Amino acid sequence: MPLKGPVVLVSNHASYLDPICIGLASRRPISFMAKEELFRYPILKQALPRLNTFPIRRGESDRQAIRSALKILRENRVVGMFPQGTRVKNHDISISQKGAALLALKSGAVLLPVALKGTERVIPLGGRVPRFPRIEVIFGRPFKVIETPGKSRHQIIAEATERIISVITELLET
Repeated sequence: MPLKGPVVLVSNHASYLDPICIGLASRRPISFMAKEELFRYPILKQALPRLNTFPIRRGESDRQAIRSALKILRENRVVGMFPQGTRVKNHDISISQKGAALLALKSGAVLLPVALKGTERVIPLGGRVPRFPRIEVIFGRPFKVIETPGKSRHQIIAEATERIISVITELLET
């Protein structure tokens, strides 16, 4: 984790515990994006903003969420994202949104890939009793997304997204 400057942290997502585990392993506070539906529950509506979490409408281009993330990055802080857009139980991150790469390109922030292992086993799908497996938070090497002559923004963002997927997949296999 870079100790200063803007960072877009991207991770696989298998459990509601993922933001907590990443936050505990991080040297810096992280402002996570969370699906707006969570902000409809009275307790979460009060708690999430106090945890520096902000809402995003999934399945569409949410300009307000993008503005919020860019503001955080301009303040040299960290934005946390799950490019799968939802929890996926089998570590398959091949279906990923391109928002993280877009934010990194627009803001000049570095992208920081992170792999989480074990959080999906704490309360397995359909389970009620928590387990206490080993949980690993593996930080990859940060990288920048830069404009490249001869390539469109769309192409640059798509390539950066593929790199995120590749790095997180490699980290999960270690």
